[in-house]
Amino acid sequence: MLRESKLKKLAQDITGRQNSTEALEETLRAYVQQRLGQCRQEIERLEHKYGLKFEVFAQRLGKKLPLSWEHEQDYMIWEEAVTNLQYFKKMAEQLRVHA
Repeated sequence: MLRESKLKKLAQDITGRQNSTEALEETLRAYVQQRLGQCRQEIERLEHKYGLKFEVFAQRLGKKLPLSWEHEQDYMIWEEAVTNLQYFKKMAEQLRVHA
């Protein structure tokens, strides 16, 4: 409990909010928005690199695109970014509805 109260106090100090619940909400919203931005940036980078959307890239990998180390690495990074984008969109919606 001591750690939790210290974290709440820290959130209050960082956000300038007196209410710890509001401070935590603001902190969570900022984190989720940051992660959404990171995911979108990674997706845009890879879409620009290949000139394709992820779904098309995935379909072509191993067929029209060789299974190279670079392509496989990009696939894993891209898949993670797409998956995380959907996850953080859901979290943002939950924050919007419940907070």
